[in-house]
Amino acid sequence: MSDILQIISERHDAQAPTAVEVPEWGVTLYFTPLTAAERAAIRKGVNPDDDGEMLVSGLIRKARDKDGKPVFEDNATTRATLVGKAEFSVIRRIMNEASAASPVGTADDVKNA
Repeated sequence: MSDILQIISERHDAQAPTAVEVPEWGVTLYFTPLTAAERAAIRKGVNPDDDGEMLVSGLIRKARDKDGKPVFEDNATTRATLVGKAEFSVIRRIMNEASAASPVGTADDVKNA
């Protein structure tokens, strides 16, 4: 592995997750920086013009508990609840806070390819 690839790998592995307090839901969610592969997975099957769906997809795929385990199952029930019942402003704030602390970018990076 070249030196630059080694540096990239080490940097990725060393980054601590960003903790986002969500008092509305009584939880703390944890997020790692967004990689290109994760971004592609988040966008797959989602209309890129639909900000809500894009942010929900990102939340489902990226939110972790303190042990690093996924908080949400990626299924129709989860998506229906987040899209139909969760306040969009809360989801947007979570994703913005998660990405603001990340050197990778912002929540707009998830929806703006």
